[in-house]
Amino acid sequence: MTKMPSFSKDEQLVAFAYRSRVAPDLVDGEMDALVRQSWRANMTRRITGVFGFDGQVFHQYVEGAQVHMLDLLASILCDSRHNRIEITLMATPEHRRCRSWVLSGFEGHVDGFRTIPAHQRQVEHLIRSEVFDCNRSFNDRR
Repeated sequence: MTKMPSFSKDEQLVAFAYRSRVAPDLVDGEMDALVRQSWRANMTRRITGVFGFDGQVFHQYVEGAQVHMLDLLASILCDSRHNRIEITLMATPEHRRCRSWVLSGFEGHVDGFRTIPAHQRQVEHLIRSEVFDCNRSFNDRR
């Protein structure tokens, strides 16, 4: 079983979700680079969550220490690869909902992170659900 990332007592857990449209001039190689770069940065900062992409729209729920989450949000808002960003959730949850960073809409594995077979509506439903727990198997969520 994967161990949850731990926090010190003075770190505030923050979560947010957003959706955005991919920039029209983004090419496949850039998407792969974006996913790899995001995954590495999130793991380094102990940011966990779920990310979905259907070829046009990004959907993401992320959680982590406040200091890292504010930097991540600023980075996403300033990233030209995202258009029409809509923040759909800002919260200070009591505990993590995810042990790792789960991807949807990608085939195979990239540097060891796992993917789940889902479409944007399923990812968005998971993010909005009060009982969302990305540690459970995808089939348990239907």
